[in-house]
Amino acid sequence: MDKKVYSPLTKRDKAMIIATAVLCYLVVELVAFSEALGVGYVIAYIALVGVTGFYLTDKEHTPSPFGVACGLLGVASAVPVMLYNDSITSMLMPMLSIGLYIMFCLCFNTSSNVFGSYKIGFCAVKNVLLKPFKAMPEIVGSIKAGDSKDKKSYSAVIGALLAVPVLCAVVPLLVKSDAAFDGLVSNAFENIGAVASRLVLTLIFLPYGCAYLFAIRKNVAPKAKNKIKHPSLNYSGCVSFLCVISVTYLLYLFSQLAYFFSAFSFILPEDYSHTASQFARRGFYEMCVVCAINIAVVSIVTALVKKHKGCVAIKALSLFISAFSVLLVIIAMQKMVLNISIYGLSKNRILVFAFMLMMLCVLTMLVMHIFIPKKPYMQAIIIFCSALLIAISYSNVDARIAEYNINAYNSQYIDRLDVDSIAYMSDSTVPYLIELADKDPEIMEKLYYIAGNNFKDELVIEDNTITIKSTSKLKCKNLAHIKAANAIYDYYLNSLDEQQARVFANRCMLNNSFEYYYEVETDEYVSFDDDSRYTLNKQTDIYELKG
Repeated sequence: MDKKVYSPLTKRDKAMIIATAVLCYLVVELVAFSEALGVGYVIAYIALVGVTGFYLTDKEHTPSPFGVACGLLGVASAVPVMLYNDSITSMLMPMLSIGLYIMFCLCFNTSSNVFGSYKIGFCAVKNVLLKPFKAMPEIVGSIKAGDSKDKKSYSAVIGALLAVPVLCAVVPLLVKSDAAFDGLVSNAFENIGAVASRLVLTLIFLPYGCAYLFAIRKNVAPKAKNKIKHPSLNYSGCVSFLCVISVTYLLYLFSQLAYFFSAFSFILPEDYSHTASQFARRGFYEMCVVCAINIAVVSIVTALVKKHKGCVAIKALSLFISAFSVLLVIIAMQKMVLNISIYGLSKNRILVFAFMLMMLCVLTMLVMHIFIPKKPYMQAIIIFCSALLIAISYSNVDARIAEYNINAYNSQYIDRLDVDSIAYMSDSTVPYLIELADKDPEIMEKLYYIAGNNFKDELVIEDNTITIKSTSKLKCKNLAHIKAANAIYDYYLNSLDEQQARVFANRCMLNNSFEYYYEVETDEYVSFDDDSRYTLNKQTDIYELKG
């Protein structure tokens, strides 16, 4: 068996290893050790895309237009993380940006550009989970194939890096054993523990990061296995299967005529009554599930059916089921619009509506695939769904929900305003909460709690006063959070008279659930630290320290 010959690392490869080490430390510092996602995540993500693009792009490796679109959309999906902190932005957008980054990397490999179907998902999983581990021996072999100077340099760096975990264990023991050494270390490295933990995590991420990029550029493939033959479905069986489903859907459509033609009213129960709210809610989620099942059924049948005389019947039945699914989605969307008109907006309703738009996109591309099998369809689905979620994120969704519901309630379009949902969304709703606080004491109580708990890094609330500061770390900076803190401070400073301002600051301070708890029986706030008590002075309406 011939020994494999490795090519030495190029200058670009060496630069990649250094850049990846810096990048891994940035990710650890700005993301892993950040109290909240904000500016730090955006900086780390843009650096990640930049390093990746610089290393992978050359005359032989260029991303496809789909890859460029994924890269741009990935950056676009990361930016809202520093603008807003609602659950869609802070949870869904990071997941989306990581997925788009994987697609961006995938499209540098020329063999992956041809994937326009569901296979792109399997290719992405292979690139993330298999290829990097196959590339690790390749990197080691390339280092060994270099000249002696490079070998010595790499050996020295690896030796120094491997010493870091050992020092993390040894130095604390030495500090405890000797006061002089303790003083020396304390003066020289006040934050040595934090730095060491970051370096250890960087070392853990570094091999994978280098191997991931190396595998894409060198087109390293995992060990080939015997190709598994995909199962195929019998043509006649698929036709009968789709026929049964189609007949059931025809019966369903026939039953729906009862809503439109009085001649079919005998189908409905005699005591049938359907209020607008019941109609809006009934069957909505069931319709969504049926659509998802239909998409799966049509996709599996069209992918695995045995070819037979052009599969005309299969195409016709698949088209009918797809059209029926489109009709269900449109009905479900109408139900959701009616639901919103009765109950107002919510985050779940917006996401479900977006999900239905995605379903329409998938169904459209599925119909196209039925008649044009060789036409790529997955790229369009990924681009549309990503762009839709990014657009929702940029809309400042929590602020739009609060604004719509308040206006709808004031205009009497909806009967009830859910103040709790506004109060406990994200910082984007704080300005709207302030507008409502003067009208409702319960809302003011919620504002006390939010101000006392969520803005410790921006506001100093003590001695019955509020002052603003700007000491929060840059990596955690978030525009909505800063605006909310400024709105609270502006309300305290400019909208309240002197007595009201003292009461407001006093209540905000004591509603800090990390420092005080409220005793209902005695109407007192008690400190967790020293059991000191604040009792209400009814003359000033201020809770004062007892004794």
